[in-house]
Amino acid sequence: MPVSNTSLPVFNQADALTRLLNDDGILRALVTNVLPMIPVSNRSLSEACQRGDYQQAEKIVHSFRGAAANTGAQRLTHHLCQFEVHLKAGQTVEAGELLPVIEQNSQELIVSLNAYMQSETSPVA
Repeated sequence: MPVSNTSLPVFNQADALTRLLNDDGILRALVTNVLPMIPVSNRSLSEACQRGDYQQAEKIVHSFRGAAANTGAQRLTHHLCQFEVHLKAGQTVEAGELLPVIEQNSQELIVSLNAYMQSETSPVA
């Protein structure tokens, strides 16, 4: 079973803001849109793999990875990228072994993003 890469941050606010020209308002709007997508993407990815529909899983993981990257979710992005690489190589067993790690990363991200949304707006140096 793969181990989560805990050296990467769950949520890197500075990285996300850099991608968004240091506009906290845009990041907050993005997070508002991404938060409800996280559990839906996890469920859809898991269901596609259970059905053996790896083409659909590849589409889901690609979109999920992009959203995760844009929100500064470095740990989740890393594991989604690994998942996508395994799928493209036809390594469906290895990809499937990452599903629990992706789920765990997603839950950690939801907690971090909710905390960020509840925090005061402050510039990042």
